[in-house]
Amino acid sequence: MLGLAAYLVVAVSAQIWQIGLTKQPHILFILADDLGWNDVGWHNPQIFTPSLDKLAREGVVLNQSYVQSVCSPSRAAFLTGRYPFHLGLQHGVIRDNTPFGMPLNITTLPQKLKQLGYSTHMIGKWHLGFCKWEYTPTYRGFDSFYGFYNGAEDYFTHVQGAAHRVWGLDFWDNKKPVRDKYGIYSTHTYAKRAREIIAQHDRSKPMFMYLSFQSVHSPMQVPKKYETMYSHINDNDRRVYSGMVTAMDEAVGKVVATLDHRRMLQNTLIVFTTDNGGAYHYGGSNWPLRGSKTTLWEGGTRAPAFVYGKMLKKRKYENNELIHVIDWFPTFVAAAGGRADRGIDGVNQWGTLRYGNPSKRTEFVYNIDEIKGTAAIRWKNYKLILGEPGNYNGWYQPAYTDTSGRMNNSILRYMGRMEETVPRFSVRQVFGRDPVQAMWRWFCCKAWSCEACKTQKVSNPKFVKHMKKKLRKKLQNRNKDTAPAVYGFHGMSEQRVLNQLRKVIYRDKTRKHIHLFDLNADPLEKYDLSRRRPRLRDKLKKRLQKYSRTIVPSIRVKSSSKSNPNNFGGVWSPGWC
Repeated sequence: MLGLAAYLVVAVSAQIWQIGLTKQPHILFILADDLGWNDVGWHNPQIFTPSLDKLAREGVVLNQSYVQSVCSPSRAAFLTGRYPFHLGLQHGVIRDNTPFGMPLNITTLPQKLKQLGYSTHMIGKWHLGFCKWEYTPTYRGFDSFYGFYNGAEDYFTHVQGAAHRVWGLDFWDNKKPVRDKYGIYSTHTYAKRAREIIAQHDRSKPMFMYLSFQSVHSPMQVPKKYETMYSHINDNDRRVYSGMVTAMDEAVGKVVATLDHRRMLQNTLIVFTTDNGGAYHYGGSNWPLRGSKTTLWEGGTRAPAFVYGKMLKKRKYENNELIHVIDWFPTFVAAAGGRADRGIDGVNQWGTLRYGNPSKRTEFVYNIDEIKGTAAIRWKNYKLILGEPGNYNGWYQPAYTDTSGRMNNSILRYMGRMEETVPRFSVRQVFGRDPVQAMWRWFCCKAWSCEACKTQKVSNPKFVKHMKKKLRKKLQNRNKDTAPAVYGFHGMSEQRVLNQLRKVIYRDKTRKHIHLFDLNADPLEKYDLSRRRPRLRDKLKKRLQKYSRTIVPSIRVKSSSKSNPNNFGGVWSPGWC
């Protein structure tokens, strides 16, 4: 009898506890920025991501999860369930002075979830246009927004464009600029806001949270304690970048702990992914995949991703089924008990994620850019690329590590109220008989460390010689005499010079304009089959041509000086288109 009584007490307590809890799952979509395939612990044990690793280990690791190759198209694809070439956003990112955004006639995911009873919140990076309020998050279905509109900014000052001529604050709490977070690392700020929203949330109502971290996009900045964890890494960018990943992991852990504390975790579906591949020239690593951010190679488009949730019937395994970023829209709607509108490109993958069923997707289009003349498609295990895949066509191993390396912290600080204290490049730094050699030494010291450059530990000698050759050729293309070309950098910010040199040194173009790969047999895209399999090549070309007939022309508008923050009290603000 005592045992039965105890059982009844527990059962009644459980029913009382369940009162007020929603049957629809809470949805937490975590989007990292520029995170590489090799930049998470479950792919690379040298990266310390215990919180993400635990969720991935207890959930489902997605080995065939794809995104677009750059920021704005991926974000638009996620929020609309449509390919960017059906939105006019296939050509690149939305910049701070271009007066357009994600088309206003498209229903977004948060708008659809609100129809199903969800409260919707967005935190972090938007990057889908802000020239007028109608383009901004709280007009596109989100109940609240806490973050920034542009593609990148300083992590501590929250100033965008500080290394250039036009800069301003870009940090918003709904429709009000946030001016009291100077010096606070954005990753920490976003995690704090996420925890506050969760703590105040009414558990009887389902919640959708889009947590779009700034991390790990450039600039390379992180509190010192995280960088110190990777003191064995000689390469400055790779060391700071790795610390940025760990700081983001810690933030995710705190958000999940708050869900658990509120007893919401057992009914929360968590998805983690990145918006595109890692940027090798900014410390990211997609090894062993080919390519980098901005390319159509797997390294630019295949995302480290997982899904976690107690409602998943099959867990703790690696899923190799195809899923694309456009699929999250109908999948989340299905998980919430609804049905996506007709006309979208995404397919409902809820059965694949929940039960481990075969994917409903057998093909997807990486992109079709009619301006660049590039396109790529995957059908089953075959991938066809037409045109130039991008500017980073190699296989890039993580930067060299050595415990003897001296750290060179290049975190930029912008002090005062919008006062420019950015280090400037001086021609005196590279004055000499061989400006290119001097320029190489300057770059090497800034990008890695002077000690590593002296001992040639930054890379093997053949690679160093190859990089110098590319640098010399590029500068001679600018001017017959390399000296004036080098001196043309005088007065630029050091960060801008570093960025330009990174692009020159790391780029590795290919002259081939058609590639065909079997990704099952050749996941690293080393063996081109376009000549051996002409029938298959032509079949996939016809598939791409069919998609090409449906594209919406890329939105191309002239930049506008009306966006200048000086017109809005030093803030990047809507109201100029």
